[in-house]
Amino acid sequence: MFTRDLIPFAFVCALGFALFGTGCDDGKGTPPDVPTGRFEVRVEGAMDRTFTGEARYRLVDGDLAGFELVIDSTSGLSIDVEKGPIRRKTYQVVEWQLMQVERPGGPPGAMAFLETPDAAFEARNGTIQVTYTGEEAIGGKLSLTMEGSREGVPEDTHSIRAEGEWTATQLLVD
Repeated sequence: MFTRDLIPFAFVCALGFALFGTGCDDGKGTPPDVPTGRFEVRVEGAMDRTFTGEARYRLVDGDLAGFELVIDSTSGLSIDVEKGPIRRKTYQVVEWQLMQVERPGGPPGAMAFLETPDAAFEARNGTIQVTYTGEEAIGGKLSLTMEGSREGVPEDTHSIRAEGEWTATQLLVD
């Protein structure tokens, strides 16, 4: 009788240890599948390209304020987020007038701009997610619908969809 009662108890204990061991989160998340200090963003629509380059995050008074995804000296994706502590969270694209405006129950706001020598786009909808916070870098992903203009593209085709991920290191300002 003692052995029969011990088997379910042992099973429940083993299951609990397995769940506890795999379910604990250190708060850091998992780094994105791009090298530290780099990004990759796929753009489709009025422009079809995959952009890669350097990824940096900006701090203002110790709070996260944004990201710079630099393609080259003339091109990049600049992301501003509502200032706050570095932690895993999702930012929602908002109009610039709503940045830093309290929106009870809503996620923090963000704005994003993509510029190349022949195009300029501004995010109209989407999210920027910080999914990883490490000691040397923070990482995440973005999913944006952007509107703007591009040389040589008809006016009725002026939107793009941008999806990607980054692992950014801190932008140091002299």
